[in-house]
Amino acid sequence: IMQLCTLVGRGIKMYTLHYEDLVVIYNPESVLLEVKYLNESWKWKEGKSGIEYYDGGLIGFEQAKCTSSRYSTGVEDGVKAEYVFDNGVVCYTKVCIERATGEIRLRIYVEGDEYNSIKMVYWPSPFEFCPDKGYSVLPYMQGVLLPAKWPKEVKQYTGGLMYERDNYMPMFGQVKGGVGYIAIYETPYDANSIVSHTPNGETLVVHGWRPSLGKMAYEREIVIKFLKDCDYNLIAKEYRNYVKLQGKLVTLRQKMEKNPNVAKLVGAPVIHTAIAIYIKPGTHYYDPDRPEHNEHYVSFYKRAEQLRKLKEMGVEKAYLHLDGWGKRGYDNLHPDVFPPYEKAGGAEGMKYLANTCKELDYVFGIHDQYHDYYYDAESFDIENAITDTFGEREYVNYWYGGEQTLLCTKLAQYYLKRNYMIFKELGIDIEGSYLDVFGVVAIRECAHKEHMMTRRESAEYRIKCLEMLDGQGIITSSEEPC
Repeated sequence: IMQLCTLVGRGIKMYTLHYEDLVVIYNPESVLLEVKYLNESWKWKEGKSGIEYYDGGLIGFEQAKCTSSRYSTGVEDGVKAEYVFDNGVVCYTKVCIERATGEIRLRIYVEGDEYNSIKMVYWPSPFEFCPDKGYSVLPYMQGVLLPAKWPKEVKQYTGGLMYERDNYMPMFGQVKGGVGYIAIYETPYDANSIVSHTPNGETLVVHGWRPSLGKMAYEREIVIKFLKDCDYNLIAKEYRNYVKLQGKLVTLRQKMEKNPNVAKLVGAPVIHTAIAIYIKPGTHYYDPDRPEHNEHYVSFYKRAEQLRKLKEMGVEKAYLHLDGWGKRGYDNLHPDVFPPYEKAGGAEGMKYLANTCKELDYVFGIHDQYHDYYYDAESFDIENAITDTFGEREYVNYWYGGEQTLLCTKLAQYYLKRNYMIFKELGIDIEGSYLDVFGVVAIRECAHKEHMMTRRESAEYRIKCLEMLDGQGIITSSEEPC
């Protein structure tokens, strides 16, 4: 049921939406919304919706000309609003309740934006959250419960990027008075969830939408579900159920069924070691006073001998994670890392170590890399690097191998395929592969006309690389669980 009333003498449209114990009161013109559920009320923070431009300008939704109307479909009842800005940008929004579930769905579509003009669109506004008791549930790394009255400032690691350390998962929640809600980003790849906390005061979770390849491009959506008898466990279960309904929940048992070798990990400690280190002059880690720190190695045969001793000491099963096996050692020359480090025994030495692991019933796993793109790699071509919409490419001279940019993820699969064919030709049996940083660093878009990709495609290409290995029975891993 939707009720529409006009405030006498003001001409402001106020809309009311109902679903069981849930009431939504909405004023599109003032960009204000209130949710009443059971004994609690949740209100949008005033003045927090707007468009930020690369030239530094910020225009609030209140400054736009707003028209609105109600609508109903077979599945939802809601309110459409159109915001026309003086610069020709138009934002179309929908606030609705899904009839089957009572979920509140919030959608925005932007048109009329010039290429590379908009930096971020902030909508919907965040809920005010400053109760005496309660907390926010944030997917920051291993998970954070932020008390409403936390006495310290809270800073995010990546400015709220999705699928990064600030937001391992595209969701968050807030709880007060036994009532709470979960918010899920249905379109997460270009989203930011930005936490702002005043010590002993207010916590705001601001919703930001970035352009995709220079334009806002498509409709963005958040779904919010209010919950009774709510705590962080219920919020976690709601998100798990959501992922399951999307067909994306994969249990450890399912992973073992798909790739039986994964079962070898159960009860297996990880032995993390390396073969060779070479640190280039001028990098962050280079130490001019300790040359032995900058270049050293241990042979593949020595590592095999050490593993045999571990077996004798009672380590029945293990997973070997081997760094620095490549041509010039750890974090060097990627993606062109062959032949294996010659001074340590080369391809024959690496093969011997792999065979030793098989003999000992240990898993032979390697560190591998298809993200950092080193200038001195044999096949390096700057045209293969990720290029942003302004034509810029990232430059880094921090890690051991020196100057680098970022390999376009669209191309990574081909280098991976080539390298694992080389392993087969050398007779080196790879049982596990850790694709460095794919599970943590920000998903990137690329505007290069020869290998253009969105952020969503960037994530999908990383997944494809992992799947290509998993399909060969290789146990895959990465830095963090994004």
